[in-house]
Amino acid sequence: MQRTEQQRALIVKGMPPTADVRLFAVSDIHVETEENQQWLHNISSTAFERDAIIVAGDVSDDIELLEQALTLLAAKFHTVFFTPGNHDLWLTREDAASGMRDSISKLHELLDTCKRLGVATEIQRIGTPVAGIRVCPLLSFHHQSWDTEPDVQGWAIPTAEQTMMDYRNCHFKKPLSMMDDSVARAVDELNEGVAGAATPLEALSADLSALSVRQLREQCKRRGVDTEGLVEKSELVDALQDTAGSLAAAGSAGGNAAGSADEPLVTFSHFLPRIELLPEKRFLFLPPLAKASGSTFLHARLLALRPAMHVFGHTHFGWDATFEDDGVRYVQAALGYPQERRSRWHTLTVGSFGADGPLLLWSASEGFAPHMHCRWSGFYEHHAREPERAFELASYAAQRFSKTDKRGVEVMPDFSHEGKSGAAGVRMLADDPALFRPTC
Repeated sequence: MQRTEQQRALIVKGMPPTADVRLFAVSDIHVETEENQQWLHNISSTAFERDAIIVAGDVSDDIELLEQALTLLAAKFHTVFFTPGNHDLWLTREDAASGMRDSISKLHELLDTCKRLGVATEIQRIGTPVAGIRVCPLLSFHHQSWDTEPDVQGWAIPTAEQTMMDYRNCHFKKPLSMMDDSVARAVDELNEGVAGAATPLEALSADLSALSVRQLREQCKRRGVDTEGLVEKSELVDALQDTAGSLAAAGSAGGNAAGSADEPLVTFSHFLPRIELLPEKRFLFLPPLAKASGSTFLHARLLALRPAMHVFGHTHFGWDATFEDDGVRYVQAALGYPQERRSRWHTLTVGSFGADGPLLLWSASEGFAPHMHCRWSGFYEHHAREPERAFELASYAAQRFSKTDKRGVEVMPDFSHEGKSGAAGVRMLADDPALFRPTC
């Protein structure tokens, strides 16, 4: 890549090009458990001083514990990015005692807490003067219509409202309701402020020519671009692109510039933007999970923003997959609960994530991390998605539900492509693999 004059000047004045900056990720750290708190404390206090970390939701329903966790991470990393998950929006007795009555109010309180702590909840550039990426948090919430695949049939499986705790622990003022898409829409609309006053689409779109003259002038005003004498649309686009390039060159780890549209964009959310990021219902321990996992509004954001990578959480499955239709690489590195890690670490693990700390996504010196094998995203590299097989249910899930139709049949996913390690089901580990490296 050819360096601009501004970049050459910055290399001389400040950061040398050999100095590295990295981006890591984790989700679902659920610090109510002692083991997960220990995992946080085990992260080195010196190894990540120049680096950034994405925390993709579900830290704690206890605001005090959440603040402690983010404060600890902020002491270990140069930049901490955060977006809330469903557990973070649960209303507790302490919330009620303080007068908080709805989850939208709690969301705003969390964003205010992050601002006070210096935790990033808006788009920000990280990197060196010569190599950087833009990281953009996205707010989201699930809605049932996101799930477009057939429900499991022939088995007595309860509904999402009966099984998912969000329907009891999250509260929204009318007319908002989790029984339709109004909550998900309302939360998504809060993204209109993630890049200052601009919408994500306006602020980040690589194709500025898609914006109207009015929108381009608004962008120039927000970014302090002098438009005197600029009449043609092409002149406004050129002025914005020049400014974006200057911001990118001036950026450093922790810089608040949006960066250049030529630099990769990494977005992240707690919830899933597309159904293909979740195993089919017949393979889920709790099939109704699909009704409380994703957002079509979130997916629409990604189609507009066109990130190189999107990080998500919520479902507690290790994931690394790229789809041809949008070219986006989707990654999940969920810490989950201690019992999950001991019983099914093989479905959570991704890359070096675990006892070595959070997952490395990108570095200024090497770019994005190579593709990483994950059990379930790897499964779909070898098998077509077949949600129409609605009467099937995995044996490890079927034992929890009674059969209501003779067509109901137990199955097991085929992991034979993994060789000897391909058996499905529980694999109990003696030690927590997030605290000790597995020996089996």
